[in-house]
Amino acid sequence: MLKGSLFSKRLCHDLLFNLLYFLPHLSSTDLSQRVDSVKEENLKLRSENQVLGQYIENLMSASSVFQSTSPKTKKK
Repeated sequence: MLKGSLFSKRLCHDLLFNLLYFLPHLSSTDLSQRVDSVKEENLKLRSENQVLGQYIENLMSASSVFQSTSPKTKKK
């Protein structure tokens, strides 16, 4: 079994457990507030990921390590 799928199964199991355990104890207001906070966090993380992605792209384009290395033909 792959590590990733084992991790995914464990994560799904934990999420399901948390939902089943905590859901009966939460009011609709609590759930609504939690959904709103998760949406805000998601937007924040997406924005940060875009900034980091652009930063990495700029670093890679400025570095000779990531430039095309096509062989140059010498003229005689």
